[in-house]
Amino acid sequence: VFIGGVNYHSKIGKENLIKKLKTLENTSKEYKKKILIMHQGINPYVPEYELEKSELPEFSYYAMGHIHNRIIDRLENGGVLAYSGSTEIMRKNEYDDYKKNGKGFYVVDMSGDFDKNDVDFVKVDSVNIKCRDFFEIFIDSEKKFKEFPNALSNTSKPIVHGVVKREFEMLLEKLKGKALWYNV
Repeated sequence: VFIGGVNYHSKIGKENLIKKLKTLENTSKEYKKKILIMHQGINPYVPEYELEKSELPEFSYYAMGHIHNRIIDRLENGGVLAYSGSTEIMRKNEYDDYKKNGKGFYVVDMSGDFDKNDVDFVKVDSVNIKCRDFFEIFIDSEKKFKEFPNALSNTSKPIVHGVVKREFEMLLEKLKGKALWYNV
């Protein structure tokens, strides 16, 4: 088994990234099973990407990072590309994906003939990992303004997204000690 990886490269470093991937592909030619580890956005999985799927070298399994949602896809070359997602939630679309697909990691068995059915992901709750709570707020009244910080005191520091009318912007000061991260 060959295991190779490259650091993240921005779009302006794409030429260098492709050279490194070519080197890994050449170095791994004699191996039957090959794993590539990268932290890159690949088209069509994200709107902002550094590489096209067609620019990936020939590998059996692509252990990807960068996208916070789970994705498994079989490539034309027969390899399996997998984004296991993050173990925390930072945006609403990640929370929706968490509710649908869970959060966690993939366990990959390459002992037999490697195909998509050999990839089995383990959901986060099966290994006792739970994502942080996620709140979406719309503060448009004094009542909601007063109630919201109390709702946060019953949970570990959550992620908060929302809209606050200008007259209630002082809520942001109260969020600093109670939320891990917020975007209002």
